Amino acid sequence: MQYLFGAANHLPVAFATPSLYTVYDTPPKLGPAAVIGISQSGASPDVVAVLDEARRQQRPDARDHERSGVSRSRMPPTGSCRYTQAESAPSQQPRRT
Repeated sequence: MQYLFGAANHLPVAFATPSLYTVYDTPPKLGPAAVIGISQSGASPDVVAVLDEARRQQRPDARDHERSGVSRSRMPPTGSCRYTQAESAPSQQPRRT
């Protein structure tokens, strides 16, 4: 999925290094990055911490998880997406360079 997303959008894609958020309590500055969180249960502390920090830094984030009866999920429902003030939803067409 990482390579597919990067290739389709002509964007660099990287993993979040969740230990910086949970173990060392020193999350990186996300700058202009958008954050996409994918979790089977929606309750993974690492994924939730990364997404919470993205929201705290006012970065656009998308969250997806399989909601097969898991009631303790801390992530919003599948497919929710949020954009901050000056940003808008990306176009449906991939960028051509």
